[in-house]
Amino acid sequence: MKQHALLLSTIMVQAYLADRKFVTRRLPGPTNSLVDGRRVSGKRWKELQFDFTRYEVVNDSATGFNCFKIWSGKDKEFKTVSPVYRKGEGLWFRETWFNDADKGEMPVYVYKADQENYPRGSSSWRPSIHLPKDGCRLFATCGPIICEPLQAITQEQAIAEGIERPAPHRCPGWQNPLNNHRDCYICAYKQLWNQLNAEKGFGWDKNPPVYAINFTPDKK
Repeated sequence: MKQHALLLSTIMVQAYLADRKFVTRRLPGPTNSLVDGRRVSGKRWKELQFDFTRYEVVNDSATGFNCFKIWSGKDKEFKTVSPVYRKGEGLWFRETWFNDADKGEMPVYVYKADQENYPRGSSSWRPSIHLPKDGCRLFATCGPIICEPLQAITQEQAIAEGIERPAPHRCPGWQNPLNNHRDCYICAYKQLWNQLNAEKGFGWDKNPPVYAINFTPDKK
């Protein structure tokens, strides 16, 4: 079975472990996308100059799945951009970690999600991208993969992302009597998304295209 590696932030690892996370949203990129049905290199992806403010969701006649038409600043045309993931394929999640074994011994993996105040100090943590597969403990099976604008997320999907309901005073819309806090989970997800992506130029207000990857955790 084909498997795909995905990075998870510490707070999202904790949501997975607490049985709250069943979907993850990802920006299209060279490692998770097909362009006009083909894989492209990171260099080629950059050359295409995709404009994430000019896109639409369409159905791919070749696969039957929905996908994006995204404007290429280089080619001056819309390119078909679709996810590499398929229902039934495997996922394994990389997380922030540390090898606690002495040199030459078998690795002993320690995970930040379990104990953020590690005795050796914060400088000991290694980025999730460097976690080898044999150190992975989080696995899942892909469900439906949906292409949609980021702001299309529903409250139910925000909950499935692993978001906990914030205190009312932390919700930007809590003073609106018509809101009844029904969008608190979306507000919390918005804040989390911006923490992870705003500095990269893909904040909530940009409403970029995303792959909503539904999954079923594989827990032994």
